[in-house]
Amino acid sequence: MEIFKELIGRPKPKNEKIHELELGTVKTSESSEIANLFAETFTIPHVMKPTEHELCPGNITQITELEVELAFKKTKPCNQPELPFQKLKPLLCSIYNSCLNTGTFLQIFKHAVINPVYKGKGSRSEPLSYRPISTLPFFAKLFEEIIARRISEESRISSL
Repeated sequence: MEIFKELIGRPKPKNEKIHELELGTVKTSESSEIANLFAETFTIPHVMKPTEHELCPGNITQITELEVELAFKKTKPCNQPELPFQKLKPLLCSIYNSCLNTGTFLQIFKHAVINPVYKGKGSRSEPLSYRPISTLPFFAKLFEEIIARRISEESRISSL
């Protein structure tokens, strides 16, 4: 169960030490202030209104263990311990089908680790010289792969 908790939690970030950052008149070498400057730079303010989900469970095909297995083979976990995957398949099917049936996505799947990666040009002390790279939890990527495969297959069948 510890492996499962670790995998649905936040992924481990790649550590590239940024010694100093400057945004406008603010210049800092303090780790927490550097993080705040990146957050300010990478965040796009937006307001989302809650929507009603009118899903018809009869129209949604339930996710099967085979779909989970195919997605797992394509989306291998990085830097993670070996998974007892055969034991996890039924549990993952249940979680993913619950998401489909209720029109929701687990909050823990929405948490990404944002790693600033230097673009290779510009001053290393300016936040805009970095590209934000999001790392999602493995089980969120697995669910995404299943849905992407379904959309792709539906598009192929419908000649879209």
